[in-house]
Amino acid sequence: MIAAPVSTVFLVAGTLKMPPPATASLLSAVLLLCGAGALLQSLGVWRIGGRLPFVMLPGGAATALFLQIAQEHGPATASGAVLLAAALLLAVLPLYARVVSLFPPLVMGVTVLLIGIAMIRVAARLVTGPDGTGEPRAVLLAALTVAATVAAYVFLRGVWRQTSVLIGMATGTFVAVTTGLGTFVPAVGSGFALPAFLPFGTPRFDLLAALPLLVFSLTTLAEITGQTVLNSETVGRVPAPERDVPRVARADAVVSLAGGLFGTSLMVTSAENIGIGRLTGVRSRFVTAGAGALLVALGLATPVSRA
Repeated sequence: MIAAPVSTVFLVAGTLKMPPPATASLLSAVLLLCGAGALLQSLGVWRIGGRLPFVMLPGGAATALFLQIAQEHGPATASGAVLLAAALLLAVLPLYARVVSLFPPLVMGVTVLLIGIAMIRVAARLVTGPDGTGEPRAVLLAALTVAATVAAYVFLRGVWRQTSVLIGMATGTFVAVTTGLGTFVPAVGSGFALPAFLPFGTPRFDLLAALPLLVFSLTTLAEITGQTVLNSETVGRVPAPERDVPRVARADAVVSLAGGLFGTSLMVTSAENIGIGRLTGVRSRFVTAGAGALLVALGLATPVSRA
């Protein structure tokens, strides 16, 4: 869950040539918003949040569009585009709620399939890097992590089998540290701090420049619909797209509005935890709420963002 936010921040910081303090502040903001989004989706507040075991992450495609706008028109315009896209998503939800129940199961199935394909691509890029030329050591480490996860799931029983994903991650981390691929270096700084507000200055609103993100925000509705139906079925709840999809999308929009004020790209609800829920059998929304609370704490802990 934490790999996507960290890799996204490093991608943005490297592309925009941000100094280390600004990078640390952006990482703090992303972790904080991811945690707040997970809490909002899991627990729900009024009509915001699906009350399903969802987590929230920076969107891969949304980040690419954010960087494109930032490079062509400046980071302030990119932040303005995020705010416009989030506002548009909020504006169209009343209409979308009226028509979402008309979508046939085939549309939902195709959407879920596309989500799975996109997740494979995102995971592969975390291993190979954005240019697709990953180091052999990184590829071997990823293969070892997957192998350890599968082996734990096949050969272990009970609670140990349910923690097979954690066992795989722990194995990969141990090998990375012992072979020099990862290090633990003490970070310097105060214990807690809030991320910088408007790190790129006052947002600039340019409809033409924001058009790619505006279109993307509308296309996310199809993905949100598929994820919501699939997650409802996973936890044993009767799918109610006309009720739950607007709530999930509304949480995405609210967190993205906050993200635009702290320099992040659009935040989107992720389907990553759906597969983990099916694998482990842990389907409680309070588990993802706990993960969200942990991310909020990490976002406020400046030594983590500076590490």
